[in-house]
Amino acid sequence: NKMSKKKKRKNSKKSKQDQGFITDLYGIGLILLTIIGCSPFGMISSLIRGFAAFLVGDWWAVLLILIGICGIYMIVTRKGPNLLNTKLIGLYIVIFAVLTLSHLSYYKGVDNFNLNKDTPEIISQTVDKVMEFAKQGTKYNIIPDIGGGLFGAALSAVFVALLTVDGTIVVSIALIICGFIMFSGISLYEAFKKTKS
Repeated sequence: NKMSKKKKRKNSKKSKQDQGFITDLYGIGLILLTIIGCSPFGMISSLIRGFAAFLVGDWWAVLLILIGICGIYMIVTRKGPNLLNTKLIGLYIVIFAVLTLSHLSYYKGVDNFNLNKDTPEIISQTVDKVMEFAKQGTKYNIIPDIGGGLFGAALSAVFVALLTVDGTIVVSIALIICGFIMFSGISLYEAFKKTKS
């Protein structure tokens, strides 16, 4: 009985060490991805930057930095991050609202936006700009004027179709405020009291 208990303890210690080792490797991989993506290291760097820009447009560097922070967290804590807690959901809301606002420049001169008819054109323009950015190689712009990438294109298309551009701006600002409250844990009343004092 005692021998089996000792064996179980040894096995659980070993599995924890193995898990920690794997987590460290993932963390190092994420940090390396950030460093390569943010540096002018040739084709691989261009691919990483291009994919990040495809997802979030002008905010590609912020996405890569967040991935790097995630890697550092994994190395320090030796466990994977919980990506669905209240604070992070608040951060996601802020990010999606910012991506939506970033993409509104594509709607200049577009009257009576139709979701089915006009969305492919918006996405096509976005992809073209991403491809131009990816081809810049080592001489890339930090802010390439892509907008909010694929996420920004999809979200802005839905919002503009339902609310118009002005309505989208109002709702996005409201979402940023809500997301900030969720992320920081500070209520509007507390924030108002602090600014007043």
